[in-house]
Amino acid sequence: MFMPPDYLWLEPVVVAAIIVFFVDLIGNMLSFSNRILNALTTALVFLVIFGTLSYVAYREGNLPTVPSISQPAPPAP
Repeated sequence: MFMPPDYLWLEPVVVAAIIVFFVDLIGNMLSFSNRILNALTTALVFLVIFGTLSYVAYREGNLPTVPSISQPAPPAP
């Protein structure tokens, strides 16, 4: 955590922006003359990097969990 507690929600956004910047940089370095191939290359690079980061977070148990909301039982007739 490198953000103050009031801006803790902004930390994942900053980290994601940095990751997307590097993914786009790598995708642009592998540029082709076709725009579709450029977009496909960027998407594949993003897939590899995001998939790797997600897998590592999953193995280390660092994925955030969403609390389940239990609904009250319906009233008895």
